[in-house]
Amino acid sequence: RDDHAAFEMDCSHRLITDPEQGNCSMAYESVIGQGRITLLPEGEKPAALERIMLHYRQEGFAYSQAALPATTVFKLTVERMTAKRRPVK
Repeated sequence: RDDHAAFEMDCSHRLITDPEQGNCSMAYESVIGQGRITLLPEGEKPAALERIMLHYRQEGFAYSQAALPATTVFKLTVERMTAKRRPVK
């Protein structure tokens, strides 16, 4: 009923310890944003799934075509985004 969506992605986590001060923290990189989500039309699903599979598998990896009718794909259109990083010193 509401097409607004938020997302958050982070990576490069690393525990930073300071034994002399007796504390610890985390190094990280993150992106947070908001946008709108829509249902991808049936005709665009195969190309979208190919792109997703390319991200996680090698090029040409064949996913099961039988899964296509039972798979729903959403598209997130990003409207606002911020990023933050706390590097290891």
